[in-house]
Amino acid sequence: MIAYKVSSRTGVRLSANAAAAILALDGVLGMKDSSGGTELFSALTRLRVSKPILCGEDASFLAMLHLGAAGGLLASANLRTETILETYRQFRDGKTVQAENSFHSLAPLIERLFRESNPAPLKWLLSHQGTLASETLRLPLMPISGELGQQLVKEL
Repeated sequence: MIAYKVSSRTGVRLSANAAAAILALDGVLGMKDSSGGTELFSALTRLRVSKPILCGEDASFLAMLHLGAAGGLLASANLRTETILETYRQFRDGKTVQAENSFHSLAPLIERLFRESNPAPLKWLLSHQGTLASETLRLPLMPISGELGQQLVKEL
């Protein structure tokens, strides 16, 4: 199991000590950190947590790799898998300038994916490219705006 830290969805801020205790549990292989910053990762590093921490915030991916994250579980990887892999591989191989260039090429997509409530923009794109059968969302999530839809068409 991978623990998932996402304060913006739960309204609960998990302390580094609590996260370390969860990671110490048998069967927990690592954590997806979607906290929106690098503070939790840095604190877990200071606590010498040995299990992998994956970045769950697309915009923070490169910064988290610089701090030692094991990789990422990213929304944009559903659409630009090869670019995310290329960024990771370049970074891993010490080609940080190339990794930064690859990652920064994703900036417009990442901005659009999170302009409105996630996962609505991602589901819209995946349904319009034929990967998902529907862009239907469960309540309380709402469909994306027409304006964002017009901008997302550029990503198809």
